[in-house]
Amino acid sequence: MPARTIIRLSSAEYHRLNEDCGGACLACGAIREDGLEPDAKGRRCDACGARKVAGIEQCVILGRVQLTDGITGRVGPIDDDE
Repeated sequence: MPARTIIRLSSAEYHRLNEDCGGACLACGAIREDGLEPDAKGRRCDACGARKVAGIEQCVILGRVQLTDGITGRVGPIDDDE
């Protein structure tokens, strides 16, 4: 099974992105700070060009956000077996 990008955020980072209409790229994990609806999907990523940017709430619904207080901003592919 291919690796999925999991966005790891502290609770404070998640709440800030939620309040500021932020999101993340489901392909590369780049964070988009603002300008997205919470349920946005398929927006273009400025970092990698993929049309995989989603609003932060959509990322949660898709199971792509892991809240890890004390660990900030680590993003990238992980194996589903982890």
